[in-house]
Amino acid sequence: MFNEDKVKIKMKTIMTIISRDTVINGDIETETSIRIDGKVRGNITTKGIVLISRNASVTGDIKAESIVVAGCVEGNLHIEEKTNIEDTGELYGDVETKRLLIDENSVFFGNCIMKRENAEKLAEINARRAAVAKKRAGEKIRNNTVHPEKGNRRDVPEEKKVKHADTMPENHAEKKSEETSEGRDESEEGMAFLDVNVSNRKKKFGNKNGRGTK
Repeated sequence: MFNEDKVKIKMKTIMTIISRDTVINGDIETETSIRIDGKVRGNITTKGIVLISRNASVTGDIKAESIVVAGCVEGNLHIEEKTNIEDTGELYGDVETKRLLIDENSVFFGNCIMKRENAEKLAEINARRAAVAKKRAGEKIRNNTVHPEKGNRRDVPEEKKVKHADTMPENHAEKKSEETSEGRDESEEGMAFLDVNVSNRKKKFGNKNGRGTK
């Protein structure tokens, strides 16, 4: 994977070289790859590869196909393909690239924007994610977790609350008290009826010794 992100440079393709003792104040535009060994204070634009050697420095934005930073760059990078920052490289600025490879000993202070290689592929991924989200929402509705019309099952309508008000603790206690008092009245009426019945039997049949009442 790292080999794929590595910028491959053929020295024969480098047609422009800024030597170590050269300082350029101004922008550079070229069609071919360029190697910087000296100092450049300006923007660099090329359709090829930019190689910034050790002890070299660039102050300005760089636009290229790919770039290798082994020196110091103060500016933003707009790279079409690959960006490599070597162990001696320092980058102070934002990077826009497809592939980024940074050595653990390098310095990078800025933001990175990774380009998508295929816009159609990105649209396909977004459509797939939207379909999955829609499917999950449908499953939630079927499971009555969230219902657009009936709402949550935990919400009890006001009519049901009034209809089942007798199930509340206070009403239940009152109802139980009424049932207890009614039972007590019935038992008292039953005892009174039993006493009258016993009295009538004594008058009619007499006591246990066989004596009747006159």
